[in-house]
Amino acid sequence: MKKKILLSFTISLIIPILIMIGLFSFIHNSTIVKNYLISDIKLNNSRIDNIDDVMYSIDKLRLKIEDNYSIIKDHDTFYQKVLYKNQKYVSNVQIVDPKGKLLFDALDQEALSKNIIIDKKTIQSFDEDSNYKTAEEIFIGDQLVGTALITMKINVESYFKKYFSITLFILIFSFLILIGLILFFSIKISKGISEPIKTLILSSEEIAKGIFNRKVEYDGKNEIAKFCKTFDSMRIQLREAAEEKEKYEQSRKELFACISHDLRTPITSIKSYVEALEKGLATNKEKQDRYLSVIKNKTNELDQRIQDLFCLSQLEVGKFPMDFVIEDSEKIFKEMFTPFELEFKDLPITFKVNDPIPSVQINCDRKRITQVLLNIIGNAKKYITHDGIIEISIFLENNSLIVSIKDNGSGIPSEHIPSVFDHFFTGEKARTKKRGGTGLGLAICKQIILAHGGEIWIESTIDIGTTVYFSLPI
Repeated sequence: MKKKILLSFTISLIIPILIMIGLFSFIHNSTIVKNYLISDIKLNNSRIDNIDDVMYSIDKLRLKIEDNYSIIKDHDTFYQKVLYKNQKYVSNVQIVDPKGKLLFDALDQEALSKNIIIDKKTIQSFDEDSNYKTAEEIFIGDQLVGTALITMKINVESYFKKYFSITLFILIFSFLILIGLILFFSIKISKGISEPIKTLILSSEEIAKGIFNRKVEYDGKNEIAKFCKTFDSMRIQLREAAEEKEKYEQSRKELFACISHDLRTPITSIKSYVEALEKGLATNKEKQDRYLSVIKNKTNELDQRIQDLFCLSQLEVGKFPMDFVIEDSEKIFKEMFTPFELEFKDLPITFKVNDPIPSVQINCDRKRITQVLLNIIGNAKKYITHDGIIEISIFLENNSLIVSIKDNGSGIPSEHIPSVFDHFFTGEKARTKKRGGTGLGLAICKQIILAHGGEIWIESTIDIGTTVYFSLPI
Protein backbone atom coordinates (compact mmCIF):
# COMPACT_ATOMS: atom_id res chain seq x y z
CA MET A 1 0.00 0.00 0.00
CA LYS A 2 2.88 2.40 0.79
CA LYS A 3 4.40 1.76 -2.64
CA LYS A 4 1.03 2.30 -4.30
CA ILE A 5 0.50 5.64 -2.52
CA LEU A 6 4.06 6.77 -3.32
CA LEU A 7 3.66 5.80 -6.99
CA SER A 8 0.32 7.64 -7.21
CA PHE A 9 1.84 10.76 -5.63
CA THR A 10 4.82 10.66 -8.03
CA ILE A 11 2.59 10.23 -11.10
CA SER A 12 0.33 13.07 -9.90
CA LEU A 13 3.34 15.41 -9.82
CA ILE A 14 5.23 14.25 -12.89
CA ILE A 15 2.33 14.27 -15.39
CA PRO A 16 1.29 17.95 -14.79
CA ILE A 17 4.95 19.04 -14.92
CA LEU A 18 5.50 17.19 -18.21
CA ILE A 19 2.30 18.68 -19.65
CA MET A 20 3.36 22.17 -18.53
CA ILE A 21 6.82 21.78 -20.07
CA GLY A 22 5.28 20.44 -23.26
CA LEU A 23 2.84 23.35 -23.55
CA PHE A 24 5.53 25.99 -22.92
CA SER A 25 7.72 24.30 -25.51
CA PHE A 26 4.79 24.37 -27.92
CA ILE A 27 4.05 28.10 -27.54
CA HIS A 28 7.74 28.95 -28.01
CA ASN A 29 8.04 26.88 -31.17
CA SER A 30 4.59 27.29 -32.69
CA THR A 31 4.30 29.82 -35.51
CA ILE A 32 0.55 30.11 -34.92
CA VAL A 33 1.06 31.09 -31.27
CA LYS A 34 3.82 33.55 -32.13
CA ASN A 35 1.62 35.23 -34.76
CA TYR A 36 -1.18 35.48 -32.22
CA LEU A 37 1.11 37.10 -29.64
CA ILE A 38 2.45 39.79 -32.03
CA SER A 39 -0.77 40.35 -33.98
CA ASP A 40 -1.46 43.70 -32.20
CA ILE A 41 2.13 45.06 -32.23
CA LYS A 42 2.63 47.70 -34.94
CA LEU A 43 5.30 50.22 -35.94
CA ASN A 44 4.26 52.99 -38.31
CA ASN A 45 1.02 51.09 -38.93
CA SER A 46 3.01 48.01 -39.95
CA ARG A 47 2.82 44.84 -37.95
CA ILE A 48 5.97 43.62 -36.19
CA ASP A 49 6.75 40.12 -37.34
CA ASN A 50 9.41 39.26 -34.77
CA ILE A 51 9.03 40.28 -31.13
CA ASP A 52 12.40 38.74 -30.40
CA ASP A 53 13.99 41.45 -32.53
CA VAL A 54 12.39 44.09 -30.26
CA MET A 55 13.68 42.35 -27.13
CA TYR A 56 17.09 41.95 -28.72
CA SER A 57 17.29 45.66 -29.60
CA ILE A 58 16.53 46.62 -26.00
CA ASP A 59 19.18 44.22 -24.69
CA LYS A 60 21.63 45.54 -27.26
CA LEU A 61 20.85 49.12 -26.19
CA ARG A 62 21.43 48.26 -22.54
CA LEU A 63 24.78 46.65 -23.35
CA LYS A 64 25.79 49.71 -25.43
CA ILE A 65 24.97 51.98 -22.49
CA GLU A 66 27.06 49.84 -20.14
CA ASP A 67 29.96 49.71 -22.58
CA ASN A 68 29.96 53.49 -23.08
CA TYR A 69 28.87 54.61 -19.64
CA SER A 70 32.28 56.20 -18.99
CA ILE A 71 31.58 58.88 -21.66
CA ILE A 72 28.00 59.58 -20.65
CA LYS A 73 28.87 63.22 -19.86
CA ASP A 74 29.88 63.73 -23.49
CA HIS A 75 26.28 63.86 -24.74
CA ASP A 76 26.93 63.91 -28.47
CA THR A 77 29.58 61.18 -28.48
CA PHE A 78 27.50 59.00 -26.16
CA TYR A 79 24.44 59.55 -28.37
CA GLN A 80 26.37 58.61 -31.50
CA LYS A 81 27.74 55.36 -30.03
CA VAL A 82 24.63 54.27 -28.20
CA LEU A 83 21.54 55.53 -30.05
CA TYR A 84 22.57 56.45 -33.54
CA LYS A 85 21.91 52.96 -34.92
CA ASN A 86 19.40 51.80 -32.23
CA GLN A 87 16.43 54.06 -32.86
CA LYS A 88 14.27 51.63 -34.85
CA TYR A 89 12.05 50.83 -31.87
CA VAL A 90 13.20 53.50 -29.39
CA SER A 91 11.96 57.12 -29.34
CA ASN A 92 13.83 58.34 -26.27
CA VAL A 93 16.33 57.21 -23.64
CA GLN A 94 16.85 58.86 -20.26
CA ILE A 95 19.55 57.69 -17.88
CA VAL A 96 19.49 58.48 -14.14
CA ASP A 97 21.97 57.61 -11.42
CA PRO A 98 20.92 55.49 -8.37
CA LYS A 99 19.74 58.69 -6.63
CA GLY A 100 17.49 59.69 -9.52
CA LYS A 101 19.67 62.51 -10.96
CA LEU A 102 19.22 62.84 -14.71
CA LEU A 103 22.53 61.99 -16.46
CA PHE A 104 21.37 61.72 -20.08
CA ASP A 105 18.30 62.62 -22.14
CA ALA A 106 18.42 61.80 -25.83
CA LEU A 107 15.72 64.39 -26.75
CA ASP A 108 16.54 67.16 -24.29
CA GLN A 109 20.24 67.84 -23.87
CA GLU A 110 19.58 71.12 -22.06
CA ALA A 111 17.71 69.33 -19.27
CA LEU A 112 21.08 68.04 -18.04
CA SER A 113 22.12 71.51 -16.90
CA LYS A 114 19.04 71.87 -14.71
CA ASN A 115 20.11 69.10 -12.28
CA ILE A 116 16.75 67.41 -12.64
CA ILE A 117 15.95 64.67 -10.11
CA ILE A 118 13.48 62.05 -11.27
CA ASP A 119 11.58 60.58 -8.33
CA LYS A 120 11.28 56.86 -7.69
CA LYS A 121 7.57 56.89 -8.52
CA THR A 122 8.31 58.06 -12.04
CA ILE A 123 11.05 55.48 -12.42
CA GLN A 124 8.71 52.74 -11.19
CA SER A 125 6.08 53.83 -13.71
CA PHE A 126 8.40 52.71 -16.51
CA ASP A 127 8.17 49.16 -15.19
CA GLU A 128 4.52 49.24 -14.19
CA ASP A 129 3.16 51.03 -17.26
CA SER A 130 4.24 48.69 -20.05
CA ASN A 131 2.48 50.54 -22.87
CA TYR A 132 5.56 52.18 -24.36
CA LYS A 133 8.06 52.30 -21.51
CA THR A 134 10.58 50.03 -19.90
CA ALA A 135 13.28 50.49 -17.26
CA GLU A 136 16.61 48.70 -17.58
CA GLU A 137 19.14 48.74 -14.73
CA ILE A 138 22.73 49.55 -15.73
CA PHE A 139 25.61 47.68 -14.10
CA ILE A 140 29.34 48.21 -14.36
CA GLY A 141 30.79 44.99 -13.08
CA ASP A 142 28.61 44.13 -10.08
CA GLN A 143 27.83 47.77 -9.20
CA LEU A 144 24.50 49.39 -10.05
CA VAL A 145 25.37 52.74 -11.62
CA GLY A 146 22.01 53.85 -12.96
CA THR A 147 18.75 53.09 -14.72
CA ALA A 148 17.90 53.54 -18.39
CA LEU A 149 14.31 54.79 -18.86
CA ILE A 150 13.46 53.72 -22.40
CA THR A 151 10.44 55.05 -24.26
CA MET A 152 9.38 52.75 -27.11
CA LYS A 153 7.86 53.64 -30.48
CA ILE A 154 5.65 50.55 -30.24
CA ASN A 155 3.18 49.25 -27.69
CA VAL A 156 4.20 45.75 -26.51
CA GLU A 157 1.60 45.61 -23.76
CA SER A 158 -0.74 43.34 -25.73
CA TYR A 159 2.13 40.90 -26.28
CA PHE A 160 2.85 40.58 -22.59
CA LYS A 161 -0.83 40.43 -21.71
CA LYS A 162 -1.39 37.63 -24.19
CA TYR A 163 1.77 35.86 -23.07
CA PHE A 164 0.71 36.24 -19.46
CA SER A 165 -2.79 34.90 -20.27
CA ILE A 166 -1.37 31.87 -22.04
CA THR A 167 1.10 31.25 -19.21
CA LEU A 168 -1.68 31.56 -16.64
CA PHE A 169 -3.84 29.17 -18.67
CA ILE A 170 -1.03 26.62 -18.80
CA LEU A 171 -0.44 26.91 -15.06
CA ILE A 172 -4.17 26.62 -14.25
CA PHE A 173 -4.58 23.73 -16.70
CA SER A 174 -1.59 21.91 -15.18
CA PHE A 175 -2.92 22.62 -11.70
CA LEU A 176 -6.35 21.25 -12.65
CA ILE A 177 -4.71 18.11 -14.03
CA LEU A 178 -2.76 17.81 -10.76
CA ILE A 179 -5.99 18.15 -8.75
CA GLY A 180 -7.75 15.69 -11.07
CA LEU A 181 -5.00 13.11 -10.71
CA ILE A 182 -4.91 13.55 -6.94
CA LEU A 183 -8.70 13.09 -6.79
CA PHE A 184 -8.55 10.09 -9.14
CA PHE A 185 -5.84 8.29 -7.18
CA SER A 186 -7.39 9.31 -3.84
CA ILE A 187 -10.76 7.85 -4.86
CA LYS A 188 -9.11 4.74 -6.26
CA ILE A 189 -6.94 4.18 -3.18
CA SER A 190 -9.84 5.07 -0.88
CA LYS A 191 -12.07 2.64 -2.76
CA GLY A 192 -9.35 -0.01 -2.53
CA ILE A 193 -9.34 0.48 1.24
CA SER A 194 -13.01 1.17 1.97
CA GLU A 195 -14.49 -1.72 -0.04
CA PRO A 196 -12.52 -4.50 1.68
CA ILE A 197 -13.12 -2.80 5.05
CA LYS A 198 -16.85 -2.72 4.30
CA THR A 199 -16.73 -6.41 3.38
CA LEU A 200 -14.73 -7.14 6.55
CA ILE A 201 -17.31 -5.30 8.66
CA LEU A 202 -20.22 -7.17 7.05
CA SER A 203 -18.40 -10.48 7.40
CA SER A 204 -17.50 -9.81 11.05
CA GLU A 205 -21.14 -8.85 11.80
CA GLU A 206 -22.31 -12.10 10.23
CA ILE A 207 -19.65 -14.07 12.11
CA ALA A 208 -20.92 -12.51 15.35
CA LYS A 209 -24.35 -13.93 14.41
CA GLY A 210 -22.88 -17.35 13.65
CA ILE A 211 -22.96 -16.96 9.84
CA PHE A 212 -19.67 -17.79 8.11
CA ASN A 213 -20.57 -17.71 4.40
CA ARG A 214 -19.44 -14.19 3.40
CA LYS A 215 -16.09 -14.55 1.65
CA VAL A 216 -13.56 -11.72 1.95
CA GLU A 217 -11.68 -11.29 -1.33
CA TYR A 218 -9.05 -8.68 -2.22
CA ASP A 219 -6.55 -8.91 -5.05
CA GLY A 220 -3.08 -7.60 -4.42
CA LYS A 221 0.05 -8.08 -2.38
CA ASN A 222 -0.23 -5.15 0.03
CA GLU A 223 -0.98 -5.06 3.74
CA ILE A 224 -4.77 -4.93 3.20
CA ALA A 225 -4.63 -8.01 0.95
CA LYS A 226 -2.64 -9.87 3.61
CA PHE A 227 -5.11 -8.78 6.30
CA CYS A 228 -8.10 -9.85 4.18
CA LYS A 229 -6.45 -13.19 3.48
CA THR A 230 -5.74 -13.72 7.18
CA PHE A 231 -9.28 -12.67 8.12
CA ASP A 232 -10.80 -15.02 5.54
CA SER A 233 -8.59 -17.82 6.80
CA MET A 234 -9.89 -17.10 10.31
CA ARG A 235 -13.47 -17.11 8.97
CA ILE A 236 -12.93 -20.54 7.40
CA GLN A 237 -11.41 -21.86 10.63
CA LEU A 238 -14.34 -20.49 12.63
CA ARG A 239 -16.78 -22.03 10.17
CA GLU A 240 -15.01 -25.38 10.41
CA ALA A 241 -14.95 -25.08 14.19
CA ALA A 242 -18.67 -24.26 14.21
CA GLU A 243 -19.40 -27.19 11.91
CA GLU A 244 -17.24 -29.44 14.06
CA LYS A 245 -19.02 -28.21 17.17
CA GLU A 246 -22.41 -28.83 15.57
CA LYS A 247 -21.25 -32.27 14.52
CA TYR A 248 -19.87 -32.87 18.00
CA GLU A 249 -23.14 -31.80 19.62
CA GLN A 250 -25.13 -34.03 17.29
CA SER A 251 -22.81 -36.95 17.99
CA ARG A 252 -23.00 -36.25 21.70
CA LYS A 253 -26.79 -36.31 21.56
CA GLU A 254 -26.67 -39.57 19.63
CA LEU A 255 -24.17 -40.97 22.12
CA PHE A 256 -26.31 -40.05 25.09
CA ALA A 257 -29.34 -41.57 23.38
CA CYS A 258 -27.35 -44.74 22.68
CA ILE A 259 -25.88 -44.87 26.19
CA SER A 260 -29.32 -44.24 27.66
CA HIS A 261 -30.65 -47.17 25.62
CA ASP A 262 -27.70 -49.41 26.51
CA LEU A 263 -27.93 -48.54 30.20
CA ARG A 264 -31.72 -48.71 30.38
CA THR A 265 -31.85 -52.22 28.88
CA PRO A 266 -29.66 -53.97 31.50
CA ILE A 267 -31.13 -51.84 34.29
CA THR A 268 -34.63 -52.90 33.23
CA SER A 269 -33.51 -56.52 33.21
CA ILE A 270 -31.84 -56.20 36.63
CA LYS A 271 -34.94 -54.52 38.03
CA SER A 272 -37.20 -57.24 36.65
CA TYR A 273 -35.09 -60.08 38.09
CA VAL A 274 -34.70 -58.33 41.45
CA GLU A 275 -38.47 -57.84 41.67
CA ALA A 276 -38.94 -61.50 40.77
CA LEU A 277 -36.59 -62.52 43.62
CA GLU A 278 -38.37 -60.13 46.01
CA LYS A 279 -41.73 -61.71 45.12
CA GLY A 280 -40.35 -65.20 45.58
CA LEU A 281 -40.88 -66.25 42.01
CA ALA A 282 -37.56 -68.13 42.06
CA THR A 283 -38.93 -71.18 43.83
CA ASN A 284 -35.78 -73.29 43.71
CA LYS A 285 -32.06 -72.80 44.04
CA GLU A 286 -31.39 -73.45 40.35
CA LYS A 287 -33.78 -70.67 39.35
CA GLN A 288 -32.36 -68.32 41.97
CA ASP A 289 -28.82 -68.97 40.71
CA ARG A 290 -29.93 -68.32 37.15
CA TYR A 291 -31.59 -65.03 38.14
CA LEU A 292 -28.51 -63.98 40.07
CA SER A 293 -26.28 -64.93 37.12
CA VAL A 294 -28.36 -62.74 34.80
CA ILE A 295 -28.20 -59.88 37.29
CA LYS A 296 -24.43 -60.30 37.56
CA ASN A 297 -23.98 -60.31 33.77
CA LYS A 298 -26.14 -57.22 33.34
CA THR A 299 -24.23 -55.49 36.14
CA ASN A 300 -20.94 -56.32 34.43
CA GLU A 301 -22.34 -54.91 31.21
CA LEU A 302 -23.24 -51.67 32.97
CA ASP A 303 -19.83 -51.56 34.57
CA GLN A 304 -18.16 -52.02 31.16
CA ARG A 305 -20.14 -49.12 29.64
CA ILE A 306 -19.24 -46.84 32.53
CA GLN A 307 -15.62 -48.02 32.42
CA ASP A 308 -15.44 -47.18 28.70
CA LEU A 309 -16.61 -43.61 29.35
CA PHE A 310 -14.19 -43.19 32.24
CA CYS A 311 -11.33 -44.66 30.20
CA LEU A 312 -11.96 -42.30 27.27
CA SER A 313 -12.17 -39.19 29.45
CA GLN A 314 -8.90 -40.10 31.18
CA LEU A 315 -7.16 -40.75 27.86
CA GLU A 316 -8.25 -37.38 26.44
CA VAL A 317 -6.96 -35.38 29.41
CA GLY A 318 -3.73 -37.38 29.53
CA LYS A 319 -4.35 -38.88 32.95
CA PHE A 320 -4.86 -42.45 31.84
CA PRO A 321 -2.21 -44.61 33.53
CA MET A 322 0.25 -46.18 31.10
CA ASP A 323 2.87 -48.75 32.04
CA PHE A 324 5.41 -48.64 29.21
CA VAL A 325 7.87 -51.52 29.05
CA ILE A 326 10.33 -52.45 26.29
CA GLU A 327 9.17 -55.80 24.95
CA ASP A 328 9.93 -58.19 22.10
CA SER A 329 7.14 -57.79 19.56
CA GLU A 330 7.02 -61.45 18.51
CA LYS A 331 6.74 -62.68 22.07
CA ILE A 332 4.04 -60.29 23.34
CA PHE A 333 1.80 -60.54 20.24
CA LYS A 334 1.89 -64.36 20.29
CA GLU A 335 0.85 -64.24 23.94
CA MET A 336 -1.92 -61.72 23.14
CA PHE A 337 -3.32 -63.82 20.28
CA THR A 338 -3.41 -67.14 22.19
CA PRO A 339 -6.73 -66.36 24.04
CA PHE A 340 -8.34 -65.29 20.78
CA GLU A 341 -7.29 -68.53 19.07
CA LEU A 342 -8.86 -70.54 21.90
CA GLU A 343 -12.06 -68.42 21.82
CA PHE A 344 -12.63 -68.78 18.09
CA LYS A 345 -12.14 -72.59 18.07
CA ASP A 346 -15.79 -73.03 19.06
CA LEU A 347 -17.11 -70.29 16.76
CA PRO A 348 -18.05 -70.46 13.06
CA ILE A 349 -15.40 -67.81 12.38
CA THR A 350 -11.80 -68.48 11.30
CA PHE A 351 -9.17 -66.61 13.30
CA LYS A 352 -5.82 -66.58 11.49
CA VAL A 353 -2.43 -65.09 12.43
CA ASN A 354 0.03 -64.89 9.55
CA ASP A 355 3.60 -65.86 10.30
CA PRO A 356 6.22 -64.70 10.78
CA ILE A 357 5.69 -62.02 13.41
CA PRO A 358 8.70 -59.62 13.29
CA SER A 359 10.91 -59.74 16.35
CA VAL A 360 11.81 -56.12 17.28
CA GLN A 361 11.98 -54.12 20.49
CA ILE A 362 8.94 -51.90 21.09
CA ASN A 363 8.10 -49.64 24.03
CA CYS A 364 4.47 -50.37 24.88
CA ASP A 365 1.87 -50.99 27.54
CA ARG A 366 0.93 -54.65 26.98
CA LYS A 367 -2.41 -54.29 28.79
CA ARG A 368 -3.50 -51.30 26.65
CA ILE A 369 -2.41 -52.91 23.35
CA THR A 370 -4.42 -55.97 24.36
CA GLN A 371 -7.38 -53.65 24.96
CA VAL A 372 -6.94 -52.25 21.43
CA LEU A 373 -6.94 -55.79 19.96
CA LEU A 374 -10.02 -56.74 22.02
CA ASN A 375 -11.95 -53.73 20.71
CA ILE A 376 -10.94 -54.16 17.05
CA ILE A 377 -11.40 -57.95 16.95
CA GLY A 378 -14.66 -57.59 18.93
CA ASN A 379 -15.98 -55.15 16.31
CA ALA A 380 -14.94 -57.48 13.49
CA LYS A 381 -16.74 -60.39 15.15
CA LYS A 382 -19.97 -58.35 15.37
CA TYR A 383 -20.14 -57.62 11.65
CA ILE A 384 -19.14 -60.91 10.01
CA THR A 385 -21.47 -63.84 9.38
CA HIS A 386 -20.91 -67.61 9.39
CA ASP A 387 -17.76 -68.77 7.58
CA GLY A 388 -16.22 -65.34 8.29
CA ILE A 389 -12.47 -64.80 8.54
CA ILE A 390 -10.45 -62.53 10.82
CA GLU A 391 -6.87 -62.40 9.57
CA ILE A 392 -3.96 -60.82 11.47
CA SER A 393 -0.75 -59.68 9.75
CA ILE A 394 2.22 -57.89 11.33
CA PHE A 395 5.07 -56.35 9.33
CA LEU A 396 7.74 -53.66 9.46
CA GLU A 397 7.52 -50.41 7.49
CA ASN A 398 9.30 -47.05 7.83
CA ASN A 399 10.70 -47.66 11.33
CA SER A 400 7.28 -48.79 12.55
CA LEU A 401 5.65 -52.07 13.42
CA ILE A 402 2.34 -52.27 11.50
CA VAL A 403 -0.49 -54.48 12.82
CA SER A 404 -3.26 -55.33 10.34
CA ILE A 405 -6.64 -56.85 11.43
CA LYS A 406 -8.65 -57.83 8.35
CA ASP A 407 -12.19 -59.24 8.18
CA ASN A 408 -14.63 -60.16 5.42
CA GLY A 409 -17.64 -58.59 7.13
CA SER A 410 -20.25 -56.15 5.91
CA GLY A 411 -17.81 -53.24 5.56
CA ILE A 412 -18.17 -49.56 6.41
CA PRO A 413 -19.70 -46.91 4.10
CA SER A 414 -16.99 -44.63 2.69
CA GLU A 415 -18.68 -41.52 4.09
CA HIS A 416 -18.42 -42.97 7.62
CA ILE A 417 -14.73 -43.95 7.49
CA PRO A 418 -13.36 -40.45 8.42
CA SER A 419 -15.55 -40.48 11.54
CA VAL A 420 -15.16 -44.01 12.88
CA PHE A 421 -12.57 -42.92 15.47
CA ASP A 422 -14.66 -40.03 16.76
CA HIS A 423 -15.58 -40.75 20.34
CA PHE A 424 -19.25 -39.93 19.76
CA PHE A 425 -19.59 -41.74 16.46
CA THR A 426 -21.88 -44.75 16.48
CA GLY A 427 -22.47 -45.23 12.76
CA GLU A 428 -25.84 -46.48 11.61
CA LYS A 429 -28.23 -46.17 14.55
CA ALA A 430 -30.32 -49.24 13.70
CA ARG A 431 -27.22 -51.40 13.27
CA THR A 432 -25.68 -50.08 16.49
CA LYS A 433 -28.76 -50.83 18.56
CA LYS A 434 -29.10 -54.22 16.99
CA ARG A 435 -25.47 -55.21 17.47
CA GLY A 436 -24.85 -53.36 20.72
CA GLY A 437 -22.17 -50.87 21.68
CA THR A 438 -21.81 -47.13 22.11
CA GLY A 439 -19.15 -46.38 19.55
CA LEU A 440 -16.47 -45.74 22.17
CA GLY A 441 -14.26 -48.73 21.37
CA LEU A 442 -12.40 -47.32 18.37
CA ALA A 443 -12.15 -43.89 20.02
CA ILE A 444 -10.39 -45.52 22.96
CA CYS A 445 -8.15 -47.47 20.56
CA LYS A 446 -7.14 -44.24 18.85
CA GLN A 447 -6.21 -42.53 22.10
CA ILE A 448 -4.16 -45.52 23.25
CA ILE A 449 -2.24 -45.78 19.96
CA LEU A 450 -1.61 -42.01 19.92
CA ALA A 451 -0.28 -42.27 23.48
CA HIS A 452 2.20 -44.85 22.13
CA GLY A 453 3.33 -42.42 19.42
CA GLY A 454 1.70 -44.45 16.64
CA GLU A 455 -1.17 -44.05 14.19
CA ILE A 456 -4.39 -45.93 13.49
CA TRP A 457 -6.46 -46.00 10.28
CA ILE A 458 -9.10 -48.03 8.40
CA GLU A 459 -9.66 -49.29 4.86
CA SER A 460 -13.08 -50.72 4.07
CA THR A 461 -15.34 -51.73 1.18
CA ILE A 462 -19.05 -52.49 1.53
CA ASP A 463 -19.86 -56.24 1.34
CA ILE A 464 -16.15 -57.07 1.01
CA GLY A 465 -14.69 -56.30 4.38
CA THR A 466 -12.70 -54.01 6.60
CA THR A 467 -9.02 -53.76 7.53
CA VAL A 468 -7.90 -51.85 10.62
CA TYR A 469 -4.22 -50.86 10.82
CA PHE A 470 -2.25 -49.44 13.71
CA SER A 471 1.44 -48.66 13.99
CA LEU A 472 3.88 -48.70 16.90
CA PRO A 473 7.28 -46.98 16.69
CA ILE A 474 10.36 -49.18 16.99
